[in-house]
Amino acid sequence: MNIIRAGHPTLRQVATTVSSPTSDATSDIIAKIFAAIDASGGEDKVAGLAAPQIDISQRIFIYQIPAKRALGGVDNAPKPFTVVINPEYTPTTNAKVLGWEGCISLPGLVGEIARFQTIEYKYTSPEGKIITGTADGFHARVFQHEYDHLDGKLWIDRITDPTRVGYTEEVTEYVIKPEMELARGVEPPTC
Repeated sequence: MNIIRAGHPTLRQVATTVSSPTSDATSDIIAKIFAAIDASGGEDKVAGLAAPQIDISQRIFIYQIPAKRALGGVDNAPKPFTVVINPEYTPTTNAKVLGWEGCISLPGLVGEIARFQTIEYKYTSPEGKIITGTADGFHARVFQHEYDHLDGKLWIDRITDPTRVGYTEEVTEYVIKPEMELARGVEPPTC
């Protein structure tokens, strides 16, 4: 499956509710999403992928929490790729945190986006079970990011400061690294 990019109309549609989470048709969509994840670099490169990103307008996404991102918080364990069908979420507080996001449908770009710090979620598994839980930190961020795809939204829709958007390499080199050095109390080199 090819991953579609910003500009494709499916990315701007509100995805259809999955009527039968345990059906063969749903299993086929899930297999296609996993194939697209594998083709895009697998667990080392992809935090999540939604069905609309492979031009299937259904309320399904798959996401993971890699060990390097599972730091602190309510749900601080790594999470393998998890299939989410017909999700819902509710923020547990109005508190939002800024974080850098990219998207395989906007290749090469990143932006700093505010997301709810902690959420409660509910979804159906491929076996038809209702799953509920609480997520914060990166887990909450990636869940909200993938959920946005189901509502026809991209991270670029959530930009509040256009100066905090750019290409991954440049933002890493000229924004993120210097800010990390300042946060550690290390002054960046002067010119």
